Order: sequence, then structure tokens, then C-alpha cells
Amino acid sequence: MDKRYFEKLGKAQKVEFLRREATFVANRQYQGFIVSLFHANGMYVELWKRVGLDYVDYVEVVNEPEQTLEYVKDLNFKSSLGL
Repeated sequence: MDKRYFEKLGKAQKVEFLRREATFVANRQYQGFIVSLFHANGMYVELWKRVGLDYVDYVEVVNEPEQTLEYVKDLNFKSSLGL
């Protein structure tokens, strides 16, 4: 499935595609949302859910590669490795 086709799907179809075909990459929190990053078919997709609710608000293709940096900006590898 390519990006154009994916973007034309309804929200429920996008969620089902992610569930079956995508690889989970990471989560981040942003203004009351838990944002989950997935990778499938050469594209990154974000799934947005409000904190504390089990409801998907948005499913969006990541158009700017820099957006994926939001998932690693607070990582401290030296500290995590005890260095």
C-alpha cells in the first residue's frame, strides 16, 4: 500500500492496516496525547490517542522526516548505558 492510497482510507481502515502490517517504533507524549509511531511500506505513520482514553483521534502519515526526531530527542544513551 502506498502513501496516497493509505491517506484515502478511513480512520478505522488505517488503524486495522497498522495493526496487521506495521511495525511499532516508539511512543511520545504531546499536549495530552500519546502519539505512537509505526513503520510500514516505506512510510512512517503516527497514531494519536488522548491520554487515558482508548480511542484513536488521528492517524497521519509523517511527511517530514524530522518529525521522527521527536521520538528520540529526550533519550540519554550515556546515562542509559551507565557511562
